[in-house]
Amino acid sequence: MKRQEAERLDSVVRRLLRGSVLEEGITRVQVCEAFDRVSGFSGYVLRKNFSAGILYCSMSSSMARELASPMKNAMIEKINAELGENLVKDIVFR
Repeated sequence: MKRQEAERLDSVVRRLLRGSVLEEGITRVQVCEAFDRVSGFSGYVLRKNFSAGILYCSMSSSMARELASPMKNAMIEKINAELGENLVKDIVFR
């Protein structure tokens, strides 16, 4: 039997979960974690929810919300680059 090339564990798990109910939940968690890593505003976010390509962020500070709004497009690009997929279409700061 010929040995195949090694495959990353995250890609194996993603392939196994594709099409299952769990995939949506895992994607939601990955998007929220990527936002925390790239945004710099994670300390001001009370709640995050990802649904239908839109990341909703409830902010604890109106000043942080005003500062984050102009950087929204850059954050979307960074999140999608970090995930390797074009998942996030928009971010709504509340």
